[in-house]
Amino acid sequence: HPLALNLFARIDSGPWSRQVALPDNELMIDDTPVTPMRLDTIVHRFRARAAHQPLRTAMRHVVDGHWSTITWADYATAVEETAVGLMALGVEPGDRVGARIELPEWHIADLAIMSAGAVTVPVYPTSSSSQVAYVLDNSDARVCFVDDTEQLAKVLLHLPSLPSLERIVSFGSAPGLDHAGLLMTLDDLRAGGAVDLAGQNLNDAAIAHADVGNHCCGTGAIDHRAT
Repeated sequence: HPLALNLFARIDSGPWSRQVALPDNELMIDDTPVTPMRLDTIVHRFRARAAHQPLRTAMRHVVDGHWSTITWADYATAVEETAVGLMALGVEPGDRVGARIELPEWHIADLAIMSAGAVTVPVYPTSSSSQVAYVLDNSDARVCFVDDTEQLAKVLLHLPSLPSLERIVSFGSAPGLDHAGLLMTLDDLRAGGAVDLAGQNLNDAAIAHADVGNHCCGTGAIDHRAT
């Protein structure tokens, strides 16, 4: 699908990409030639880890009072689907995407935003509604992730002062609220991305290059190239 292929092209050619020289010769693993993967960005390193240890535990989190695990394979799938879902919404390289979420969704959203070439704009959970509005407005955020109705309410309270905000992605349904064209769930975003990714052979060779976005924090920015 064009969006799926565009994801990997975008990962490689964004404004923060850095090219590094790779060995001309192929690596050999168990007498099988393997093309080396780039490891110069966080996105590259994430994808390499997921490809090489797909069944290992990447994260643990509490669900209904019990610890649950997320494998590297499931983690990578969630990131890919979310990234392509963002692209389907029209998110372009360099666009700002707000994020006020907790683990593990924070990591999924953050890496998905970077994979799409966009910029993560963190919002502190203790920020007041006016502070949240300032961060989103000052960054011209087009999309914002929120994890509960309290954080959603902070954004909706100042919605008229957020002209750039086009979508709010919530980690659960918000029945009874208006703004049907503005609100969507993370499940819906991922489902759209999964449709675009369906049928693609997303192996290491197809995704051997990656770009990396920045994090905006206040008025500064941190470059997330791996060193």
